[in-house]
Amino acid sequence: MLSDQSFGDSYVQDQPAPTISSRLSEIRESRIFASIFAAYDKTHDLPDTLTIFLPTDRAFRDLAAELELSVGEMVEDSEKMDVIISNHLSLRIYPPDQLQTGVEVSTVYGEQLHVYRARDGQITLDGWAIVDVQDPAYLGMDAAIYLVDSILMP
Repeated sequence: MLSDQSFGDSYVQDQPAPTISSRLSEIRESRIFASIFAAYDKTHDLPDTLTIFLPTDRAFRDLAAELELSVGEMVEDSEKMDVIISNHLSLRIYPPDQLQTGVEVSTVYGEQLHVYRARDGQITLDGWAIVDVQDPAYLGMDAAIYLVDSILMP
């Protein structure tokens, strides 16, 4: 079940705040997205206030298989990766308690992702499941990161 914990500054004040890229690189289930995001962030000057719908490595492998490409071939297509990355980012923070049925999440790419929350708390975006939420207190930044089980294609 997803936590409805509020966001806050939980990092030690004597240390610099962690970057989103550094936090993404710590999430084992999504190393592919993390590496692509780091390059995207450098070229697009993203703010630190984001919601990221983080596709799993398995989601990347499944899409590559569907396209009959290797993951390496697929991620080399920078235009395709820009579309994929920008469709998984929102410039607004959506804490778990705001992801309710009927909410539309605007992506950087310009798509509207439709939220549905089941009675058991399971959240889906356009039918794709959110499988985990990164604890906002751990993040120590104004970002919400949700692990999703598919690539959200526009």
